[in-house]
Amino acid sequence: QEVGRITPMLPDAPPSSPNDDPRIKYSAMGLVLGGGIPVAFMLLLGLVDRRLRYADQTGETGLTAKLLGVLPELPGAAADPEQVAAAVHTVHHIRTKLRLSGPTRKVYAITSPLSGDGKTSLSLSLAISYTAAGSKTLLIDFDLVGHALTTRLNASCERGVGHHLVFPEGEHRVVATPVSGLDLMPAGVNDIRFQSRVTPELFEGLIRQMRDKYDMIIVDTGPILGSLEANIAASVADGVILVVGRGMQSGRIREAIDHLVQLGARLAGMVFNRAYATDFSQSSIASVSLRSMRTTATPRSSPPTAPMPGMESLDTLCRTMATDRYNNESPS
Repeated sequence: QEVGRITPMLPDAPPSSPNDDPRIKYSAMGLVLGGGIPVAFMLLLGLVDRRLRYADQTGETGLTAKLLGVLPELPGAAADPEQVAAAVHTVHHIRTKLRLSGPTRKVYAITSPLSGDGKTSLSLSLAISYTAAGSKTLLIDFDLVGHALTTRLNASCERGVGHHLVFPEGEHRVVATPVSGLDLMPAGVNDIRFQSRVTPELFEGLIRQMRDKYDMIIVDTGPILGSLEANIAASVADGVILVVGRGMQSGRIREAIDHLVQLGARLAGMVFNRAYATDFSQSSIASVSLRSMRTTATPRSSPPTAPMPGMESLDTLCRTMATDRYNNESPS
């Protein structure tokens, strides 16, 4: 009689709410952890990474040197004309600040913590800026290892400033550059042989001879943390300009500044080089400089300027400044 019948077996007290599905909680937890851990890792990495990424960080890292200016990254022919104009304006601004802060200083050594930060480009462009202001200027290539300045100006020779310091034979070799009012004392390809024999007294004697002949003397030298010439030039010059490239470790910059202090050098300030376009919006100093540049920029309707002969081997900044100097020599 019981075949084919279904008997329900219910609990005495049925549950008041349905059972929870734990899969939803686990999925939400996995989503939070999976997305949060990478974000937290990136934030931690940003706190640990002490590289300079924009100009205002020079103050945040406790560096004592004042910031003279911010130069943008100029990728050759593909450089943005507005960024090029900002760089030219910045160099003239640096020159003006140096003159106002130290009117009696006429010898500046330009160095950097490490190689490849753009100190040679700044040396040449700053020298061109001084000639544009009417100063008879001398460039000294005191990088006896790299002698990049001499190479860029097509003035290579066998015996340069290093040889003449150790073996003084009459007048030091000085050559005229294509820029009016700018002379160069080149470094020779064989000068590296005399690097260890150059002393501060010999270099100071050279500077003493040239002070009365020129209104301004710019010394391009090697990196301060690894160059014998940079130590000598920094101790003799009236002021030292430290070029800092974007991405430089703040510890290296602090080490370079401490080293200059130990040498008794007079640090005129730092120049933040190779800033990205986005850095100008993040940095208050750079953005102010860019806005002031826009008020004096050449209108687009102006006729194109002629390139200056002999400047083809220079980088974008130096070539632009030399061309501007060349085209502005005539009042017309």
